[in-house]
Amino acid sequence: MSWYIKVLKNSFDFSGRARRKEYWRFTLTNTLINFLITGVLVSTKASFVVNIMAIIYNVLMFIPSLSVSIRRLHDIGKNGWWLLISVLPFLWVLPLFLLPIAQVFEINLQYQLVGLVGIFVFLLTIICFIVMITFFCIDSQKGENQYGANPKGE
Repeated sequence: MSWYIKVLKNSFDFSGRARRKEYWRFTLTNTLINFLITGVLVSTKASFVVNIMAIIYNVLMFIPSLSVSIRRLHDIGKNGWWLLISVLPFLWVLPLFLLPIAQVFEINLQYQLVGLVGIFVFLLTIICFIVMITFFCIDSQKGENQYGANPKGE
């Protein structure tokens, strides 16, 4: 729990480095809290108050999650901009919007083409997901790097 609180205290610190332990313990605690809220949500048959609680919690955790992810990337010597490949999971939905838009402009798109684009983007998303998981699992760079001293104290 101390790692979770440490990340919350450093919520607006996007510089420096974060160890694997800090990142993964925060992520685990955050996930468990989300499961707890979801469990309450399901057991109360999606009451309005619990829905609002879940939304508020996730909005509040966005900045700390972003900052610890960027600092984790800094720890392995990567720029924080690498995190942008994490938005690709949302792009796989875009081909689904092509057909209604095409119909409005009376463009005849084949469903197969849209399906192929969707499959391609989905596979690209899987690859990017594997890259990010790998980055978050790599050990810290030894010694000091351009983002600061090694948080392990080496």
